[in-house]
Amino acid sequence: MRKNPILVANAFIWSGEKILLLKRSPKRTFGHKSPWNCSGGTIEFGEDPRHAIIREVREETQLELNDVELVTMWADTFSTGIQIIVYSFLATAPSREVHINEESLGSRWFTVKQALELETFPNFKEGLLKSLEFKRVRERRILD
Repeated sequence: MRKNPILVANAFIWSGEKILLLKRSPKRTFGHKSPWNCSGGTIEFGEDPRHAIIREVREETQLELNDVELVTMWADTFSTGIQIIVYSFLATAPSREVHINEESLGSRWFTVKQALELETFPNFKEGLLKSLEFKRVRERRILD
């Protein structure tokens, strides 16, 4: 059994009122039923989590991110005994044109209501709602 957790970064990527989710290939679902999740991946040794998510999103979707902000952190232990610690970010995308790599089977921009109705990875819904809250605060600051 692995003794140290794996550090991961993921991003709740918004474009207007829609959020991007990737339909993960079976080898990237880590035993979870739902293939839908945020873009993200492992933080490399010595890498800043914010830089990691920018890199991961570019690799997985070819999107550039704006306004990248840490929203929450959480931990999960899989049935395989692997523990992950996740840095979840809020970001915006200037484009909705997504080009996925081999880690995903597809992508889709969802409304919040649609995303909340999906069977998703652990802590996804809490992170989504927290990112929506941060997004609304950010938008109010811009208007003020």
